[in-house]
Amino acid sequence: MTDLFLPLILACTAGYALYRRVDLFPTLLCGVEKGLRTALHILPTMIVILTAVRMLRVSGFVDLMGQAWRPLLQLTGIPEECTTLLLLKPISGSGGLALGQDIMRTCGVDSVQGRTAAVMLGASETSLYTISVYCGTPFPQRCLQILPLLFARRGLFAYCINWRKWIESPSMHSIMT
Repeated sequence: MTDLFLPLILACTAGYALYRRVDLFPTLLCGVEKGLRTALHILPTMIVILTAVRMLRVSGFVDLMGQAWRPLLQLTGIPEECTTLLLLKPISGSGGLALGQDIMRTCGVDSVQGRTAAVMLGASETSLYTISVYCGTPFPQRCLQILPLLFARRGLFAYCINWRKWIESPSMHSIMT
C-alpha cells in the first residue's frame, strides 16, 4: 500500500489539474523556477550556519558549555551524559543524533541516560537551523512567526525533568523488571 501512495498522489494531482484544464508543463516549470530561486536565496544562510555549527563542535565549545551547565542541569535531574546533547541538538540535528547514539552505546538503551537522550532527540527541533533557513527566505516578515521555536528548548527542558521523575517512579521500576 505504501509503495502506491506517492504515485497515487501524483496521479490524483494530475487528474485534478486536467479536470481544471490547467496546462501542466508550464505550471510545473514555474514551480521549479520558484523553488530554485528560493534554494539560491537560502544557500548562503545554510553555508554560514553549517560552517558555524561545525566550528563550534570541532573547537570544543559545545563540550565546554556542557561542562559549565552540568551542575545546574544535575540539580534538575538531567543525567551528566546528556548535558552536551541538550545544548547540541537545537544547533545540529546530525550532531545530536551522533551524540545520542554514543550515549546509548556507552550507557545502554534502557538506562536512564539512554532514555533521557531518546526523549531529548524526539522532543526537540533543530531550532537555530530552522530559524536561520526560515528567515533566509524571500519573506522576512515570517521571522515573527518563528518566535514559538525559541521557546522549544523550554519545553524540552521541562519534558526531560518530568521524564526523569517518571523513570524513577516505583511503578516504572515494576514495569521494567
